[in-house]
Amino acid sequence: MSDHYEVGLGCFLREDTPEAVLDVLRWHLGLLDQRPAGLDEQEHAHPMLAPDPDSRLPGGDCASLRLQSPGFTAEGPLRVWGCSAATCGWTTRWATSSPSST
Repeated sequence: MSDHYEVGLGCFLREDTPEAVLDVLRWHLGLLDQRPAGLDEQEHAHPMLAPDPDSRLPGGDCASLRLQSPGFTAEGPLRVWGCSAATCGWTTRWATSSPSST
């Protein structure tokens, strides 16, 4: 059994997702430098899906959150937040409070 593995996330969020929720997601994806206000430092010690520039994942880690139109409804284009991330996870990364301890 390996002690590292690929972690992948892909989902759509409604266009009206609250900005505070998007900011937490942006922070976990490494798209915001500062932890959003009100986010517990003990529970959220570090961004969990932020790309590592030295990743061992072929092609490297990636993270994205963008407003997109994947289709249409009776009212017109469907607008949603598309979120995707691929990172190389380490078992010790998830068991400690800092990715630098891996």
